[in-house]
Amino acid sequence: MKQILDAAKPEHAWFCERDGKRGGILIVNLDSPSDVPRLAEPWFLSFNAEVEFRVAMTAEDLAHADLDALGKKWGQATDFSSDWCASRSSFVRLPLQFFPEAHKWFRNAD
Repeated sequence: MKQILDAAKPEHAWFCERDGKRGGILIVNLDSPSDVPRLAEPWFLSFNAEVEFRVAMTAEDLAHADLDALGKKWGQATDFSSDWCASRSSFVRLPLQFFPEAHKWFRNAD
């Protein structure tokens, strides 16, 4: 496992239970979709593991998406900047419209 982690160079690595099995969460930067096999294959071949990828972005990345223009183009004109909040970790972004109480959790976080 150390060899795989050394090769993947995750920014963060946590190990936990997932669906009653051993699991982990690694935060890695992907420069290209072609990085997926480089990161996933060692886990497949060494542990017969299931691997999932979640695309996430920083607040700065999200600002470059121009969500207001997309909303206007597709019929949802709104101020998207107020609908998004950052969690305590930089890799999680949740739309408040899906979690109405989320603003309490994140804005009151240490």
